[in-house]
Amino acid sequence: MRKFGATELEYVFLRAHEECLLDVPVAVALLWAKGGSWRSAVESTVDQPHRL
Repeated sequence: MRKFGATELEYVFLRAHEECLLDVPVAVALLWAKGGSWRSAVESTVDQPHRL
């Protein structure tokens, strides 16, 4: 634990399978990259796509 002002912060490092919400942006990115009707399906969830 670390103290930040009057607040104590605790860092917890989880494995990928322990943090299921990480799958959501991965799924959206994969569907976006697939293109076609898959991209149309997730287009409303993407705010600003960035090409890397």
